[in-house]
Amino acid sequence: MLKIVLQQVVGNSYYTTGIFAVGVYRYEDKVILIDSGSDEQSASRVADALQAENYIVRAIINTHCHPDHCGGNYFFQKKYPDVRVFAAHDEKMFIEDPKWAPRCFCGNAAPFSGLKNKHIAPQKPSVVTDTIPYQDLTLIIDDQKIKIVTLPGHTPGSIGIITQDNVLYSGDALFGASTLSKHPMLFYTDIAQTLSTFKKLKTMSVSACVLYHGGMIENLAEVAQVHEQRILETKDIILSMVQSKELSLDVLTQEVMQHYNITGSVISFTLTQTTVRAYLSMLEDENLIQVIVQDGLLQFKYKK
Repeated sequence: MLKIVLQQVVGNSYYTTGIFAVGVYRYEDKVILIDSGSDEQSASRVADALQAENYIVRAIINTHCHPDHCGGNYFFQKKYPDVRVFAAHDEKMFIEDPKWAPRCFCGNAAPFSGLKNKHIAPQKPSVVTDTIPYQDLTLIIDDQKIKIVTLPGHTPGSIGIITQDNVLYSGDALFGASTLSKHPMLFYTDIAQTLSTFKKLKTMSVSACVLYHGGMIENLAEVAQVHEQRILETKDIILSMVQSKELSLDVLTQEVMQHYNITGSVISFTLTQTTVRAYLSMLEDENLIQVIVQDGLLQFKYKK
């Protein structure tokens, strides 16, 4: 396993090498983390890199509630009892109580066993000490001014963080080239909001951007444009499937998985179906499809 080290972006803004680009903003011997890793093991590796520089963690800002971003909170709160954890209101419940994410994917029913793992929810709860209002604003942490920007779409309360070096940490609003190649269908839960977020990102003037899955990029507008094009292509594909015949949600999910060669598992089916639902909701809002129940099946019909 490769050793995690700190990679400087600009000034006091860094990120960790490895699978996850955990954001690190340094001031004196203290740091603010942007996200915390997926579990205690990944968080401990981040902590080792910080301890090598004699840095103390003062705060964590979670960009959203997915476990690979907040699963390390528990470790840091145990290691640093006074550490503050910031998150948006809509993300707080999922960060603090691991039972909610699996139930969310099952219509709030008891979840399938295949969804009870660290890929769906953090394995240990953590406490969000500071709830962030969902609007663009400036946080003051130990006299450090940290800008919060709303970036909804991946989750309802996703945020980005801009440090005093004008470096944006965008969470999962955008993904790196490797993720784009590996996952042809990207996970977003609100497509209209996602497209609005891409437009917002394309107008931002920042020194650099750090993708949690991909590391540093400098061509923010170009990367956002690539994502926008991918979303619109997927939208057209799903609409074309419904145009040819009325389809149930499960069959449509099946056709999307086959189209994109998505490997079958409870997790991949669940995440794909969630994303398909998001596209169908947008198509219904645009009056392009009709949602009907026929012969006991929820089906989607093209509006000619």
